[in-house]
Amino acid sequence: MMTGLFTITSFAAKGEKITAIKLEVKDNLQLGSALDEEDELEIETSADSYGVAEWEIDNEGFTWNSEHKPRVKVTVTADDDYYFSVSKDKVKIKGDAAKVVSTKKEDSQTLIITLDLKPMAERVGPIEYAYLNGTVATWAPAQGAVAYELYLYRDSKAVGSKRTTTETTYDFGTAIRKDGEYYYKVRAVGAEGSKEGKYTESASRYVSPSEAQALASAGNSKAADGNNGNTPGQWVQDETGWRWLNPDGSYTVNNWAFINNKWYYFGENSYMATGWIQWKELWYYLGPDGDMQTNFQTPDGHMVNGDGVRIW
Repeated sequence: MMTGLFTITSFAAKGEKITAIKLEVKDNLQLGSALDEEDELEIETSADSYGVAEWEIDNEGFTWNSEHKPRVKVTVTADDDYYFSVSKDKVKIKGDAAKVVSTKKEDSQTLIITLDLKPMAERVGPIEYAYLNGTVATWAPAQGAVAYELYLYRDSKAVGSKRTTTETTYDFGTAIRKDGEYYYKVRAVGAEGSKEGKYTESASRYVSPSEAQALASAGNSKAADGNNGNTPGQWVQDETGWRWLNPDGSYTVNNWAFINNKWYYFGENSYMATGWIQWKELWYYLGPDGDMQTNFQTPDGHMVNGDGVRIW
């Protein structure tokens, strides 16, 4: 069983009556974690007349699974000159959700409060690993997750705002453009009404000044002719292949178009390219569907980075 211990002295019954209890619960229990992870649960009070002496998890097993409904017994002791006279409806919980099941007075200054916490079926599991390769973040899937939230950091300072994805990878792309030490934090998000997981911090990755310059140059070249956002227009197919029809009736020629959050290149004949192309002295690899590949080993054994640039 898991317990949290605190040192509080108990005295004989006398003095002023305590008729209500307020507890604050900080519940970070996660699917797959050990029942004896003490740092995942905190139960405290700010009261002057009583304190939390200890708490104890009242479940069997070694790790939390989706069948568990966490139950915890909290021992509260009164200070000198106070004693308890508290029913369960007079126990108030703040912080994370908990249901008061019962109160039991061991003596006039010792009260056992039983709480039921959020069922494990309504929680998400931990993310076991996270790493950064180029500009692409990759992490382990978490049990019960329907989405993930992540923050990027450079030299311990946040870069941009929170990102959200339903995948277990995320390309930070143009957010990594300066030299420095980069890492990110990611957590799992469950279905509506469930509790988010704890943040997992990735291993850090150093971006040198020369690499930062190469990333910035590659990003600027792909953004030529104003294609910084999704390019307006529509696909047109004929017997030769696919082309991108612009709103003014022209086709994209010898340039990139950013379509549905993917980069495509259209050659001098206005048709979508596949395979290797050279653009402003840099090489890029386009998949069979035409979209530029990133952080990818090509069929002929080369590697492209997070901006699609061939690095070897």
